[in-house]
Amino acid sequence: MSCDAFWLSPSVLTIRSFLQSIFLKIRSCIQVEVTQLRRELADKETQLSARTPEKEKLADDELSWLDVLSHDINENVQERINLQKALFELEDMNLHNRAELQQLDDLIMNLVITSHVSQYLYLSSYLGQ
Repeated sequence: MSCDAFWLSPSVLTIRSFLQSIFLKIRSCIQVEVTQLRRELADKETQLSARTPEKEKLADDELSWLDVLSHDINENVQERINLQKALFELEDMNLHNRAELQQLDDLIMNLVITSHVSQYLYLSSYLGQ
């Protein structure tokens, strides 16, 4: 049991560090994307100040589209974060379940062995008399 727990610990740490690195890469990519969108938005705002009333309506439509896109990106980031947390929890639960199953297997094996030894001793004493 303790050997299995010792063997699983580096694996858990490896999985966690791997998942954390993926999460950090995703976060970095999203931050770059948000920065680019902010630049585009700033460019659109400067262009908006130089537009005519007809073109202002188009600019408003583009800005509302960017707002929707920004909102969708933020929701996506939150969903990814929640999925990452859920994955960590599932991995942890899986390891605990495996350890518990191993303990139960060991207990059953000990009970079976103990039962066989007891039967052997009983029969030996019965036949020896």
